[in-house]
Amino acid sequence: MLSYSFIGRNTSLLYSCFMNEDIVQMNLKVPASLRDKLREAADKNHRSMTAELIARVSQSFDDEPMEERVLELEERVGMLESFLERAYPGHF
Repeated sequence: MLSYSFIGRNTSLLYSCFMNEDIVQMNLKVPASLRDKLREAADKNHRSMTAELIARVSQSFDDEPMEERVLELEERVGMLESFLERAYPGHF
């Protein structure tokens, strides 16, 4: 599964990531407010709305739950803090 941050900045790059799969067109009905949020996120991430939607849906199917990622990052931050305390005593 591609990571959310990897998925491209434009739709053609995104399609090339899934080049072994058939690309199908879907018509979706969503609330206008959700469409607007998707558009804002796509603009912020320099992606098309299609690329943004695919990135977000792909992330939701990722094998590793977000909670596990957060716990891993917390552990890494703790390790970094310990290292800095040992390397620079009295500064942290």
